[in-house]
Amino acid sequence: MIEIRNCLKVYDQNNIVLDYANLSIKAGEMVAIIGESGVGKSTLLNIIGTVDKMDEGKYFFDNKEISKYKNKAIAQFRTKNIGFVFQLYYLIPQLTVYENLDIPLNYAKIPLKLRDEMILNVLKQLSVEHLKNKNVDNLSGGEKQRVAIARALINQPKVIIADEPTGNLDNKNTINIMKLFHNINKEGTTIIIVTHDLEIAGQCQKVYEIINGKIIERNLN
Repeated sequence: MIEIRNCLKVYDQNNIVLDYANLSIKAGEMVAIIGESGVGKSTLLNIIGTVDKMDEGKYFFDNKEISKYKNKAIAQFRTKNIGFVFQLYYLIPQLTVYENLDIPLNYAKIPLKLRDEMILNVLKQLSVEHLKNKNVDNLSGGEKQRVAIARALINQPKVIIADEPTGNLDNKNTINIMKLFHNINKEGTTIIIVTHDLEIAGQCQKVYEIINGKIIERNLN
């Protein structure tokens, strides 16, 4: 499904973050990406999510070379195929949960008559339908992350990209959020998680570590 080939990413001319690295992820897999701070984990996610570009290399998604796409085509590809979940949620606090979920639907030009049902369905899927009319700034951390996952799912993407999704959560909420990811994955969505937590990584089917700019598969058992 996802193929990163010979990815070179350089910052400030001589800071090589990804050094002709390669990565292959199959459809329906749940994988973790680990590594020390600053090695390029988030950079790799941004490249997969098409919010950043490689300096050299090729990116294939479902056998289509995404690295050849122009900006407009990349934006359309991202809206249709990729959902993002972040450690800091990146919800709009002064808006309600419903309004936050409506934004990506509006961006995707989903007809108004379909949006209400889509929003209610995803909120029910994550057991937060009772929060529909609450402002985000009145939610707990665990509730915010559930809403953030709902937002990532709202356009029914093929891939969920999660950057330290449990980093701000206590143990109970971490367990609950990981259960959600497992349930979403069982339904066929590919999930890619960047994490510093080896217990989280160990719950994934595959683990990749970035070392000296290379992406290496790890066995945590």
